[in-house]
Amino acid sequence: MKKMLILFFIMVVVKFFGGFIYIHPVETKLPDQIFTTTNTKFFSIAYVELYNDGREKAYILKGAFSATSMGMKKNSINIFVKEKETVYTYTVLLERKGERYYIPEHLLIAPSNSRIFIENFELKFNKQRENFDEMKIPKLRVKEKGIYTFVLYKGQFLVKDSFSVQEDVFLHISAGERKTGGYSIEIVEMKISNYIITVKGNFVIPDKNAMVTQAFSYPGVTLKLGKLSPGIYKIIVDIKGLGKFTKQISVK
Repeated sequence: MKKMLILFFIMVVVKFFGGFIYIHPVETKLPDQIFTTTNTKFFSIAYVELYNDGREKAYILKGAFSATSMGMKKNSINIFVKEKETVYTYTVLLERKGERYYIPEHLLIAPSNSRIFIENFELKFNKQRENFDEMKIPKLRVKEKGIYTFVLYKGQFLVKDSFSVQEDVFLHISAGERKTGGYSIEIVEMKISNYIITVKGNFVIPDKNAMVTQAFSYPGVTLKLGKLSPGIYKIIVDIKGLGKFTKQISVK
């Protein structure tokens, strides 16, 4: 209990002052079932995300790998934290059991925009998601073309840029007001990786001789991003024939 209180105190101090990079062994062992594991050809890295508020992020890390697969015969490994043009290096002492090396549990706190490497392998904490739910919401009429983020609250659309982790986030792409029907937006790629949400698609224009509704229309498409992990996200939407749109949202 005392060790956990000390760990909590360190997190609070670093989070309060900000801008620090802190890496330190954790003696208290956490249950394996709370870790998320990512595997590569050489590494098996497990982590628990403690927080990411857009300013700092904190994780408990551990890992394992084969000495022969890495061609290594040493008792340490390097963790690199890259922030802009600066690289911070921390050497971790390994534990060897048979033919495998183990990275003991470590607390890592670093700026949210930093990149973290174990040797030359970059850790991707925020898993890439693809194939977001595409929703048909015909009542959502937006006169101006662009992108809008919102939540559904009591059946109403509440447009905003700051969300909680409990909220389902929606992204609407609008082609604006058109004089006739027949227009649409076709999504060809959607993904989120490393706090960047990317959407690509095509703007479909009706043929000159096509039979279309002779009334104003508001072509658009709504994507359900769902519940997002804490952090600052950049949204990049590139719709061929319509334009490129960007915006930033925060999740706390």
